[in-house]
Amino acid sequence: MTMRMLLVTPFLPHRNVGHGTATVVSRFVQYFAARHELSIVTFYNGLEELALVDEVRQQGASVTALPFPGAGFWYRQRTRINTAFDRRPFMVSLFDVPPMRSAIRQLLRTSTFDLVHIDTTQMGSYVDLVGRGGPKTALVEIDVSMKPLRRRYEQAASWPERVVYGREWRRMCRYEPELCRKFDMVFAVSDEDRQLLATAGVADRLALFRYGVDEDVFEIPPKRQFDSALLFLGSFMHEPNVDAAEWFVTSVLPLVRARVPGATVHLVGGWQEKVAHLGRHPGVVVTGRVDDVKRYLAMADVCVVPLRWGGGVKLKTLEMMAAARPVVATHVGTEGIHVEHGTDVLLASSAEEFAARTVELLRDRGAREALGQNARRLVMREHRWQDNLERMERSYEMLVNAHVTTLRRST
Repeated sequence: MTMRMLLVTPFLPHRNVGHGTATVVSRFVQYFAARHELSIVTFYNGLEELALVDEVRQQGASVTALPFPGAGFWYRQRTRINTAFDRRPFMVSLFDVPPMRSAIRQLLRTSTFDLVHIDTTQMGSYVDLVGRGGPKTALVEIDVSMKPLRRRYEQAASWPERVVYGREWRRMCRYEPELCRKFDMVFAVSDEDRQLLATAGVADRLALFRYGVDEDVFEIPPKRQFDSALLFLGSFMHEPNVDAAEWFVTSVLPLVRARVPGATVHLVGGWQEKVAHLGRHPGVVVTGRVDDVKRYLAMADVCVVPLRWGGGVKLKTLEMMAAARPVVATHVGTEGIHVEHGTDVLLASSAEEFAARTVELLRDRGAREALGQNARRLVMREHRWQDNLERMERSYEMLVNAHVTTLRRST
């Protein structure tokens, strides 16, 4: 059956946007626009992103793109003040803007849809525009926001941060389960997130959507010439990635270089101005956004994922594993991926442990090759886009054909 679908997503779904959510949703668009009637309403951030809109349209989707006001300093400050007087979390209020509501309302009024698919908790409040008896609704919880907010609160370095993040975490713990219950279906991206939502009372409408990896990443050949090259991938728009890069460069890398003096780490990802200062440290190269991540994966001897907080499945970890590169990561960095320490990746918690694992791999070619090949096999088995998007498509066809629609209330 051909479905008429409306996709509401916070970031322009194009890989060159440089955000993990944009990359994931770009694969959703590529798959569903070729098989169904797909309309997209999204934000863009700056003229560089606006120039990519036509490329998304060329895949067969109708696209309505609006400028995102939340990137502006004063807009964010006004939103923070406003959230002091309402019960919604800051990020929800930041993404809930009148022009987006008007655009979605207009599309729902002038077009007929079978399904409204909304990405992320931040955008979930727009579900109240879908009336009873209207199209079915689905929320993809790219990141169950309760979890990273709890981690951020627990790791807060000062009492003002603890106050702010503690309030946001408690608000999200109330808001997110209530939001999920307004949708006909909710997709979690990992077993851990699905269990967290089930515990919060959303068990009767949960499904699982696993991320995938582009097929050409599996084709990256083994590295022949060893030069102690380390790689960290990630958009530095994302605060947990900034924290991870700073922690690795200041706390882990000096310990690595004390034992492997030639070790060098490349920090690869957009919004590099947030980590540009790290390039002054010995053994650090800040590249910014690159057109072809595969080239940097190919040059890496060891990949690192030193995330200390955050949530959701890390697409960068999957890409590193798919490239058959050995990975040293924190438990946060491999969350949602069925890895086994010592078989698929090496896991570490402290700076000393992370450095020791990294040095262990730099000094042992056999261990690097074995770990990388095991990692690639795991990703090939569980994280291929075609397989996982086909499962989502079947879930949506069943949902559209079902007769039960959730009672929706205004947020």
